[in-house]
Amino acid sequence: MACAVLVAQGYSAPDALRIVRRARWQALPNDRQLAALVDFERNWRNRASAGAVDNAAALHDSSNGFGQTQPANVGDDVAST
Repeated sequence: MACAVLVAQGYSAPDALRIVRRARWQALPNDRQLAALVDFERNWRNRASAGAVDNAAALHDSSNGFGQTQPANVGDDVAST
């Protein structure tokens, strides 16, 4: 997940993996995870070239998919219960 966020911020998949591995040497994605990261990078770049928003802020959507908005932060969510 950390690698995907870094890709969304503009890093290449190999650079993102290097950054994560430098911080957490234990982070060792398997072949399927690496393939998924490369696919994510390709799809993210294609979206950007097609005119879609290409920054990590685009990952946040205030709608929860049911026509309701999500709280601004976890504290608001907990306080409402």
